[in-house]
Amino acid sequence: MDTQNPVAKITATTKQNTITINASGSSDSESGIKNYQYSRDNKTWYTSTANTYTFTGLADGSYTIYVKVTDNAGRTATTSTTVTVAYTTVYVSATGNNSTANGSYNNPFSSLQTAYENVQNNGYIVLLSNLTMNYTADFYIQNKSVVLKSADNAIYSLIRDANSPNRTLLKIENQSTASLTNIILDGKNISSSESLLTIATNATVYLNEKATIEMHPLE
Repeated sequence: MDTQNPVAKITATTKQNTITINASGSSDSESGIKNYQYSRDNKTWYTSTANTYTFTGLADGSYTIYVKVTDNAGRTATTSTTVTVAYTTVYVSATGNNSTANGSYNNPFSSLQTAYENVQNNGYIVLLSNLTMNYTADFYIQNKSVVLKSADNAIYSLIRDANSPNRTLLKIENQSTASLTNIILDGKNISSSESLLTIATNATVYLNEKATIEMHPLE
């Protein structure tokens, strides 16, 4: 007869907007484990015989993750851990959607500004395509440092929309830092009297590998 509750143990790892739970440390010395149940913030529970589970499509923030272990005698044990989802890498594409996206590779933002405001300090903003912009991407958050780069093995461009006059493509200010890698700031549609990139005196920009500024001044 099984007279003891199982032991529930949990570890959790994060990557971009996902949390992966590992309950393999759980045990039951008598009747054995029948199944695992997983929950995010003690709401909906997902039952599985697998000792791992992944929550996807999560917004930035903290989550309390629960696992309930049930043994073959019907006895249970529950434990939890708190995990923070932080956007260390955010993706942007011309075909993205700011309203429904979460900034992941498969669900990128469409706006460089939105990507900047969501990525964490010392994170990466990755272009998945050329971006034609009708706005100025303002890197304004104090002391925030980001890397702006193209996806692996690609070099993409930031280009100003021809119907968006007097717009700087990229503005770096307020002691923020931007490191540009494998990216082109394309001066197409910008007149010789306008600025392609504006850097405040208290901000820093690094042009790294294959980062270029190309001017094609209009008459």
